[in-house]
Amino acid sequence: MADFEDEHVPSIVVRIQNTDQLVEVFIDELPDDVRDLLDLLRAEVAPLDIWHRFAVEYYRQGRKDAFREILNEAKNGFEFFENRELTVKEKEEFNDARLRIINALAADLIFDLVELRHDKDRFSAIRTEILTNFSSADRINPEF
Repeated sequence: MADFEDEHVPSIVVRIQNTDQLVEVFIDELPDDVRDLLDLLRAEVAPLDIWHRFAVEYYRQGRKDAFREILNEAKNGFEFFENRELTVKEKEEFNDARLRIINALAADLIFDLVELRHDKDRFSAIRTEILTNFSSADRINPEF
């Protein structure tokens, strides 16, 4: 499995569900309104690794709100993917992608935590969210 954070690709391809057709989204042409991309990802039931790749590209462009929105939407959809019949390989890929998404959210929150160390209420709320993400990741794979 490729490590997408180290790869710089000019585009990301999303397969159109139940066809052989593809939608190619160029990294330098990501939609300004991330909801347009989310609509595509949901409609085509894009694999979680594709969601993660788009989030990383938005992050690289300094668009942290879009990064967070994509990852949170993906996380909210975990149950949908869990309920699908998956091969052993697909299950492993799904779990790996879930871990990358949860860990990316937790890492982003850690950066926020450092910036908010003087705001005790917000610090405590973010700390709790980080611990929740790490606990979720541990339930998926305690050795990751």
